[in-house]
Amino acid sequence: MELEESRRRARYTAGWRRSREEERS
Repeated sequence: MELEESRRRARYTAGWRRSREEERS
């Protein structure tokens, strides 16, 4: 289990979720 990869995925997911929320508005 790599912690760096988990952090990178969390940041990517957060950005994708924000982008989707903005598009829904």
